[in-house]
Amino acid sequence: MLEIHDIHKTFNGGTAHEVRALQGVSATIEDGSFTVVIGTNGSGKSSLLNAVAGTFTVDRGRLRIAGQDVTLWPEFRRASLVGRVFQNPFSGTAPGLTIAENLALAAKRGQPRGLGPAISVRLRRQMREEIHDLQQRLQLTVVYVTHDQAEAMAVSDRIIVMDRAVIAQEGAPRELYEQPRDSFVAGFMGDANRVRGTLARRDATHGDVRLGPVTLVLPHRGLADGDCEVAIRPEGIELRHDGDAPIAATVRKAAYLGQLMEYTLDTTIGDLFVISTAVDRPLPVGGRVGVALANHGVVVIPPSSPATGAPDS
Repeated sequence: MLEIHDIHKTFNGGTAHEVRALQGVSATIEDGSFTVVIGTNGSGKSSLLNAVAGTFTVDRGRLRIAGQDVTLWPEFRRASLVGRVFQNPFSGTAPGLTIAENLALAAKRGQPRGLGPAISVRLRRQMREEIHDLQQRLQLTVVYVTHDQAEAMAVSDRIIVMDRAVIAQEGAPRELYEQPRDSFVAGFMGDANRVRGTLARRDATHGDVRLGPVTLVLPHRGLADGDCEVAIRPEGIELRHDGDAPIAATVRKAAYLGQLMEYTLDTTIGDLFVISTAVDRPLPVGGRVGVALANHGVVVIPPSSPATGAPDS
C-alpha cells in the first residue's frame, strides 16, 4: 500500500518564478491496485510520481510505502520498494554516470521503452492490455501516468484527476465518468456537452431539470433550486430522423469515421457533439434532425471554486 498524506512541493520558492507543483495532495493506493493519474500539462501528475519515487524531497507531508515512512528516504534507497519505467527512453539517465553505469541503473529500475505518438491505435490498445495483464499476473501495485483518458478508463481500478497541483477528483472510472465532481472533470473524462438548465428539487435526491423544451428527472447532487450546469454525454443523445423529437437541430459539421459518424449540431439548448452508428444514413451538413435526451449520460454538475478548480462544497 502507498499512503500519500498532505504533500506540498514548491519549486523556486519565494522567487518570481515560484511554481506550486503539489498543494496538499492526499491519496491511498491500495496494495495490488492499478491507479492511473491523469491531468493537463502542469497539473502536478508527474510531480506526484516524482514525489513517490523520491526524485525530490517534499516541503511538507508524509509518504508511506508498505507501512514504512519513506518521506526522507533518497531515491536510491526507495529503489528496493519502487521501480520506474519511463515513457521517454532518455528520461531515466542520470547525469555524471557513464553509459555502462546508466544501463546498470536502468536494469534495476526496469528497462525504459519509448512510446512515440506515431504508434497506431491498435498497437496502443495491445500495449495497455499487456501492461494490465502483467500487473494482474505479478500482483503489482501500479501508479500509471497518462494523457489518454480512454487508456485510463481501460486499465485502471481507480483514477486520480489532477488539476492545478491538487486532486480534482479520484474514484473508480465509472464514478468519474458518470458523476464528475465539476465541469473540469466532466470535460476531461471523455466528451461532454455542457449546457445551462434550471433545477427544481423534488425530494432529497432528485429534481426536475429543464433544458429548453425538455424536462428530465435527475439526481440534483445537493444543488439548490435555480440555474445549473448540465453535462450531456454523446451517448445520452438520440437522433430522430422522422422529426418526432422535442429539440430541433441543424447539422453544422459531419465527419465519417468508418464505424461512426460524428456530428456537431446547432440546437435550441446549445451546440451538441453527437456520435451515431447509423453510418448508412449520414446526415448532410445543413440538414435538419430531431434530438431527444435520455436519462443516462446526462448529469448535473456542481459549480467549481475559482481558487482550486474544486467544487465549492
